[in-house]
Amino acid sequence: MNPTVKKCLSISLGALFLVLFTQATARADTVNVDTSSLQASASGPFQLAFVLIDASLSGDGNNTVVLSDFTFGGGSAGSTATSGGGVTGNLISGITLTDTDLSGLNFLTSAFTPGSTLSFNLAMTANLDSKIDPSVGNVTGDQLLFFILNGTGTPIPSTDTSAPDAFAIATVGPGGVTVQQFSIPVQTSVPEPGTLLLVGSGMVLGLFRRQRRPA
Repeated sequence: MNPTVKKCLSISLGALFLVLFTQATARADTVNVDTSSLQASASGPFQLAFVLIDASLSGDGNNTVVLSDFTFGGGSAGSTATSGGGVTGNLISGITLTDTDLSGLNFLTSAFTPGSTLSFNLAMTANLDSKIDPSVGNVTGDQLLFFILNGTGTPIPSTDTSAPDAFAIATVGPGGVTVQQFSIPVQTSVPEPGTLLLVGSGMVLGLFRRQRRPA
């Protein structure tokens, strides 16, 4: 084979291997949440919470999550944050979570002021742990959970029905990383107390008049 052709073929195969390896071991997504309903809410101040769960509970450090390019739709990142385990960074510079905590939990919570939307990029590696989940018989993968906490530190509800309150779930599985996204449920408007009083008064008055109507 011509040496030049052989060299070009080797470079092409190397590039193809790199692309396939990258696709097999990582996945990147953009997470978007409509936070407009939180702008006028009295449930704040709010926090964002990210938790990376090491399925092996060994702190093996075989998976990394990178969160970047946070935007708040007119809101802003707060100045206070708390983290534990293999976590570095913040909402401004970006956050890196690695599953190195022996208890299985690597986390960060950070204050923020909600705007109309919340958006950030999520990239997660996909190295399976060698632990078998007895409930399903499959190899268990690490998992990232993303929550929005209210002023009491309680997760606000989301549309996720399998694990309520999570707004994004990234799970490592045999096929790579699966990312699910959820939203804030549409709130049914509740009449103000004054409106309820007027409606109730009207019903009572109508009933009173009906009872006094001559036969």
